[in-house]
Amino acid sequence: MNHVYYRLTLTLVSPASIGSGLEENTDCDIALDSRKCPYIPGTALAGLFRALVGNEDDKKKFFGEITPERSVQSPILVYDGKCVNFSKEKISIRDSVALDEHKTAIHNMKFDFEIAETGLVFVAFIEIDKNHDDSFQVAAERLIEGYLLPAVNSGAARLGHKSTRGYGQISVGYQKRSFDLSSAKTLNKWLDFNMFDENSWKMNIETPEPFKDDSVEIITIPLKLRGGISIREYSTEAGPEENKEEHMPDYKQLALSDNRPVIPGTSWGGAFSGRMVNMLKHSGYGREYVDDLFGYVTLQTSDAQKSRISFSETILANGVSKEITRNSIDRFSGSTKHGALYTEKAYYMGITTLTIVMPRDLGIVKKLMYACILDLCRGYLAVGGLTSVGRGLFELQEDQEISIGEEKYTLEKLEGLVNESVQSVETQA
Repeated sequence: MNHVYYRLTLTLVSPASIGSGLEENTDCDIALDSRKCPYIPGTALAGLFRALVGNEDDKKKFFGEITPERSVQSPILVYDGKCVNFSKEKISIRDSVALDEHKTAIHNMKFDFEIAETGLVFVAFIEIDKNHDDSFQVAAERLIEGYLLPAVNSGAARLGHKSTRGYGQISVGYQKRSFDLSSAKTLNKWLDFNMFDENSWKMNIETPEPFKDDSVEIITIPLKLRGGISIREYSTEAGPEENKEEHMPDYKQLALSDNRPVIPGTSWGGAFSGRMVNMLKHSGYGREYVDDLFGYVTLQTSDAQKSRISFSETILANGVSKEITRNSIDRFSGSTKHGALYTEKAYYMGITTLTIVMPRDLGIVKKLMYACILDLCRGYLAVGGLTSVGRGLFELQEDQEISIGEEKYTLEKLEGLVNESVQSVETQA
């Protein structure tokens, strides 16, 4: 009979928003511990792991169940994740808008929410209950090390809300201690063991084995920004206390606390879904193809489907920030407003890499996604705001190719794949 422990080192690869249910600072505040630091509730981690287990009997076997007839405790115990490198600027606020059932913005329905930023590190623990036979413990260890941790580390499972739009991706490292309680010598070591003491974990941190999911297709696109981009983060500060004269722009490009500019997955998802709607409109296919892939919510009946496609949050690098002051424009006359100046801090040029994960079984919709990628890489699909004046246009990085699974594609090769598919559909019709 063994007692097994895991110490998990969880690093945020993208921002995470794990709500506390409170609305003190924003419309959705993140969960904080007694130190006012972000933490990952054990319930959130356990729920993430449980959702990954496909078989319902295995869910009950490894994570317990509650029914009107009986209640069975989970034999796999999951502890809270404590932040070990927190600083106040690592909590920031993102703006968003409420969407209708077709994922279109609802007028006057803006909201904001807190995030724990990229780079925060959490330490959590998993314990396998010793009151089970050896075969169960072996199966539990195989499940944790061979499936759950690799799936989370690969980004196939993410924490918090907006997980299909780039939020909540974490990388995982782990350490393991196992004690044979049938041996008096090992039993004494177990009694001296303190799970929460770092000195009890004097071994290297291991990386989970590679995770492969044949049901999804991973697309990686190396992009170069052709001009500027404008995904606004509005300034509300009056400037630092020590320098009241320091000017703050009216708005600036969305960025992390370390001033690295980012494009959130929500912006990528909105651009792609909007383009696909237009493509379907002109090809005779119905809106249901977009709803099936990008998700929907029917407000009247609360019927909903989660998005089946996910977009990464991307960080722009090797570009330059510029502050520009200009006249505000009257939207009706198109002329400048007298005395109405505003200042923006925009980001120009730079490179980034977009990752898209989508199901393989999409049929013609998959080829429409490829067509959207072609439009993006040729500067026909813009992302963010001020697109009518040339903002948000991208191209494929020089000497780079698009990765779809294990295959590499030039734009010409991808275009051939799209045309071949369209011709096949037209022939069948």
